[in-house]
Amino acid sequence: MYDKLRRNAVWAVFEVLGSSLALFFLYRIVVRHLGIEALGVWSLVVATTSLGRFADLGTAAGLGRFVATAQARQDTGRTIDYVETAVVTNFLLYLGIALLLWGPAWYGLSLVMEPHALASGRQLLPYSLLSFVLVSVSSATTGAIVGQHRSDQKSMISLAGTLTQLFVSLLFVARYGLPALAWAQIVQNMVVIAASWLLFLRNHFGAWAFRLPVHWRKDVFRELIGFGMKLQAVSIAGMLYDPAIKFLMSSEGGLKFLGYFEMAQRLILQVRQLVLMPNQVLVPGFAHLMESEPEKVGPLYHRAMVFSCLFGLPMLGGVTLLSPLISYVWIGHVEPRFVLLVVILSAGWFVNLMGAPATLLGMGIGRVRWNVLSACLTTAGSCVLGYALGHFFGGFGVAFAAGCMLILGASLNTIMNCRMMGIAILPGILDFRDALRQLCDFIRPGRRKAGAVKAFQEHSQPH
Repeated sequence: MYDKLRRNAVWAVFEVLGSSLALFFLYRIVVRHLGIEALGVWSLVVATTSLGRFADLGTAAGLGRFVATAQARQDTGRTIDYVETAVVTNFLLYLGIALLLWGPAWYGLSLVMEPHALASGRQLLPYSLLSFVLVSVSSATTGAIVGQHRSDQKSMISLAGTLTQLFVSLLFVARYGLPALAWAQIVQNMVVIAASWLLFLRNHFGAWAFRLPVHWRKDVFRELIGFGMKLQAVSIAGMLYDPAIKFLMSSEGGLKFLGYFEMAQRLILQVRQLVLMPNQVLVPGFAHLMESEPEKVGPLYHRAMVFSCLFGLPMLGGVTLLSPLISYVWIGHVEPRFVLLVVILSAGWFVNLMGAPATLLGMGIGRVRWNVLSACLTTAGSCVLGYALGHFFGGFGVAFAAGCMLILGASLNTIMNCRMMGIAILPGILDFRDALRQLCDFIRPGRRKAGAVKAFQEHSQPH
């Protein structure tokens, strides 16, 4: 199990690093050939279509958990039933959502987009809706592989999809403009779906096989949404944050400012993913400990928070310090607006990162009330405060409001989830000392039997 975890963690880091580099070059291509405003147009269209995720039933949200459970019981028939039901459900559901969303999104773009860019935005809308459908299917097929304890394969597939997107963009963006960027994203999703489905079948049957995911079972569907809707409640509460901020940014700062905001936020979120990806096993880890050894929930939470601090602080701090250089390479000159946006957003997302273990704690123990409330506070507060500050300070006011509400929402969730469990909100000095020892044991596998990291890994694995 240790070797699997170590392999998956290494590939998770490769995935984030690879996608970050690809994103860097992709945005550089768009800015060079189409301008920063084009990036703002694309960002606004994607944010508009993402609103359709409100109708998601959460069938893919907990798929990895169900696949892992069925495999542990050696119930091979149930395993493939889970995956096929999730794939079919997501495809039909999101296809219906996309068709219903077309008209409102077509009209809605006129409310948030400058007149001279409206035609380009509407031209991108059908491609964005198609990509919206394909992303939902890919979330199910990749989730199935994660449930097979092959997160390394999922990372390889994601990297292949990202490189495909970059390659298609390099070929066609200069000639065909923004539609080529949409085509590249569609091709990327198709590659991920095909590769992850074939690898799932290969892992499941022990040999290469092919069958279409066309079977659907009502009892399996009910089981999937029973757990998935709990997670979807949290997702819906926080889903409005991104489009709301982008709509405000567009109206108060303009499309060009939105383009800089999109680049700054994507840069920070990619770095943040480097810390979050290895934490993906915390939810089943908390769930297992809550049932078997509840006194160990607190130590596991503190370890996760310490590691988030040890890795998150230097990474996000480094991005902030290097933002002028990144701006020069990415945009072609040192853009003060981009640099200041990176500073503001880095502070907000760092505190949010420190609150991630508390969010996963709530999900793991099945008590997500404060997760939902903190997400609502972040989104609603960003809208109200962003509108007020944006009126006086433009795009920077909206960005400052978003950063403040990220901090406030994460702090509320951390405090209340810890109080609910009766554990200390912040780790102590000894927790940092133990974490450094665990890190040394992880780097030097020969010492892992004597290190505390072994216990952490065992407790973090679903049983």
